Formats: sequence, structure tokens, C-alpha cells
Amino acid sequence: RWRDASRRGAPVRVEHRRTGLPTGILPDAAAGGWSAVWRQPIAEAPLVGPRPEEVAVRATVAGQALVLAIDASADGPIRIRPAAAARLGLTFSEDVFGRRLARGASLAIAEWSEPSVFVEISDDVPPGAEGALGAALFRETTVEYDAAGRRLRLLDPARWVRPEGYFRSVIDDDGDRPVAILSKGREALRVLAGASAATALTLAPESALRVGLAPGARTAEGFRWGPAPLPPIDLDRKEGLFDPSRGDDGRLSARFLLRFQAIIDMPHRWAYLKPETGAPANGL
Repeated sequence: RWRDASRRGAPVRVEHRRTGLPTGILPDAAAGGWSAVWRQPIAEAPLVGPRPEEVAVRATVAGQALVLAIDASADGPIRIRPAAAARLGLTFSEDVFGRRLARGASLAIAEWSEPSVFVEISDDVPPGAEGALGAALFRETTVEYDAAGRRLRLLDPARWVRPEGYFRSVIDDDGDRPVAILSKGREALRVLAGASAATALTLAPESALRVGLAPGARTAEGFRWGPAPLPPIDLDRKEGLFDPSRGDDGRLSARFLLRFQAIIDMPHRWAYLKPETGAPANGL
């Protein structure tokens, strides 16, 4: 037992009981597998939800209609609330990490489908949605956020052609999560792009200080995403939610991506941003 004070201002007490590998069977919880079926090269799904900034679509999982939030933080199996999971007719079992998983579920959004994905029973789902979908979507498709048309477009990476009139910026693949690299001066931040959050940019306090954001600042200015200059964006800080020592500085919300005609092309490691043509709608 010891006290770890390495994180300034947030010491923790540690009790180390055992060092070893899990003894149970760990099922392969891969998000997809490059087995997507495209009836058309573009699948369009209207955005649903009570607020315009929400990014959720209607989908079918194991043949049942559900509303799924598009949330990049869902970096493994599809997360489904317990009540919705009870309707799916799947057999769930607990793995060595305590997750309740089922394999072999079908997933479909408009003309795009995956014949076999993993599903996890979880309450870690954005409000108003019955489930959260991240990795299974981003690793298999090119995702376009169309705020003007109030829709999400899924583009076949094998047939999609790079658009004109967009800034192109590198996006990293961090454990099936799309990670944007934002720069300010000589400093850079690695933030999860497309997370479900009310605030556009949420950072670890130490990451915010590293890029010169004052402790009381509620707006982040002067950032670039590759060659694209970003407008001033609302800012929040969360202690203990991220791990900057491992390159996890924070998250950039799907709400912010709706300010642009943003395209996340994780299969090719690029993001495309079309400059804003007017004032952001709904205070985004």
C-alpha cells in the first residue's frame, strides 16, 4: 500500500494486491472486421433528437429498431442500455473485465450494414439515445456530418473521392478512436474527435495550461487543426477524465463538428473541414 502523489492536486491511495494476467477467457471484442455491406456507395441517415446539436440516428441492431448516438468515445462494442438490450434476443455473458457482451449481432444504418458486431450492455450512453456507436462505424466507413441537411452520411471508403474546397488534416487512429491533433503555436493537443458532449472542447487542466489557456478561460482561441484555423470555441476542463501522459488530452465534440461540413475518414487517416460560411447556428 502506498500514496501516489504524481498527479499534482489529486493524490490517490493505492493497494496493490496481485500482478498477473486474467485467468478467464477474453473474447475478441473487435469493433468490426471489414465485412461491411454497401447497397449504395453513400448511406444517408437523418439526425434525430430533441436538440439540433445532437448526433443520433435510427438504426437496427439484431433486427430491432434503436436510436443510436454517434459517439467516438464508444471505442469498442456497441453500447446498449439494459432495457433496449432485453429486446434484442441476444445471449450476453460476462468477460474477465466484468463487461456483459454478446457477439454476432447485425447492425444496419440506411443502406450500410455490418453482419456481425459485438454488443455491450451499458448505461454509458448519451441522454435521449438507446445506445452509442463509435468504433464499429469509424473504422469501417467515412463519416460526413451534414448540419445543413440534418443528416449523417456514411461513405464507402473504397469508392469515395476526396472532395474539393475542404481543408485536409491528419487524424490519428487511437484504439479505433478518431483523434484530432490541434496545434497552438509550438504546442499540440491530441483530442478525441466526435465525442458526445455539450461543450465543444473539454481538456485535462494540465493540457489546457500547456497550451497557454488561463485557468478561468471559458473560450479557446488561436487553434489550428492541421491547416484549418479554428474559430473560438467553448471550453471546459475535467480533472481525472483524461491521461495527458499517454497522449490523451481531451475531446472535441460532435456538436462542434456540426459547425462544419466535416468528414472523418479514419480508414485513410484524414479529416476534412469546410470553412464556415456564416454564423454558427444555435450558438454552436
